[in-house]
Amino acid sequence: MRIVLDTNVLIAALIADGVCARLLEHCTERHEIVLSDFILAETRRHLAEKFRFDQVEVDEAIRLLESSGTLVAPAELGKTVSRDRDDDLILGTAVAGRADCIVTGDEDLLVLREFRGIPSAAPVRRFRGYKGLEPPWAAFGLNSSFQNDRDSTLPGRAYRSEAGRLWYNGHRETPWL
Repeated sequence: MRIVLDTNVLIAALIADGVCARLLEHCTERHEIVLSDFILAETRRHLAEKFRFDQVEVDEAIRLLESSGTLVAPAELGKTVSRDRDDDLILGTAVAGRADCIVTGDEDLLVLREFRGIPSAAPVRRFRGYKGLEPPWAAFGLNSSFQNDRDSTLPGRAYRSEAGRLWYNGHRETPWL
């Protein structure tokens, strides 16, 4: 599958060990992540401004993402589609990259549900009842192996940056054990 991970999903994957980090790892290992300069620039800006990553850490995160995905130029959509104009660049990335789905936490994209045959869903979709959380992989037809990736026999991915920092499975110095 070709998957667009929106900036908010990438940020969550890079700053914390949770569903988004597992989703990024899963997509890196088993699917093709579709990126654009817009997504990378927005990720860069938020890591530096909101989460106070220093320049070396930001550069490392962007290099990690670039090495894990395919870069495309967003397609022109012709007209504004989303309530937030920037989100049209995410949709354009999905169209240009012939993505099978968009994973986002952005309500302006989620309300669309689908654009030109490309579904969008949140990494975690809440639903009523005692079940609590529906697994994100179910929304995209991913098999249950995603759920068990963390416990699989596949080795975790560790990277040593030029600055000597360790990055485990997409985020810095937080190994999955």
